[in-house]
Amino acid sequence: MRRAGEARLPWLPLIIMAVIFICAAFAPLLAPHDTRIHLLNNRVAPAQDWSHPLGTDIMGRDMLSRLIFGARTAVIISLVALFTGGVVGTVLGVITGYRGGWLDAIIMRVTEATLGFPTILVAMIIVVLLGTGI
Repeated sequence: MRRAGEARLPWLPLIIMAVIFICAAFAPLLAPHDTRIHLLNNRVAPAQDWSHPLGTDIMGRDMLSRLIFGARTAVIISLVALFTGGVVGTVLGVITGYRGGWLDAIIMRVTEATLGFPTILVAMIIVVLLGTGI
């Protein structure tokens, strides 16, 4: 059994996360093109034109630039979800630890029921409910 000081770090995921954070932070500097529509450059295949290494979409927008700017959205959503989960979990943990008893049992049963649902099903339900205006 390894001690904590001897544990190996997962370098590949750390490198991927660092690249995503760097892309999110420096998107305007790293993106080779803007994300405006250029109909004259539409549907360029990947590696067909080296000014657009990942090609362009149907509207002529550079795919590499869109991926780099999309890293911002991914990082913001991830940080908001992480922060929200941390705050809600901490508040519920403090409440159940302080009060205990029947409140602890109720919060634990709700938490277990929530963890029993598949995440994709919950996401689809939220999208349907938000889409219908309920």
